[in-house]
Amino acid sequence: MCAALLNRGAIATALAARDDEEALLVCAGSAGSLSFEDLLCAGAIVDALQQIERHLLITDAARVALTSGNRTGAASRPPWPQVRTQKRS
Repeated sequence: MCAALLNRGAIATALAARDDEEALLVCAGSAGSLSFEDLLCAGAIVDALQQIERHLLITDAARVALTSGNRTGAASRPPWPQVRTQKRS
């Protein structure tokens, strides 16, 4: 599966429906380094999974991703930028 912030709910639903006991979220990163956007996406997926599976056991890495997403609000807000415009008078 290929995940993004936009489809995090569908990914979480698909993972919860599987019979596997474990799921591994792999962040692609950029130039061999961690990408903050990937970390936020992983956290949003973990958050969505926890909404489905209340007794989900997560690793420390998943907890870091979840905490990062919760601190920035990425798990709860829409995955597209909010743009506000002002009319000139």
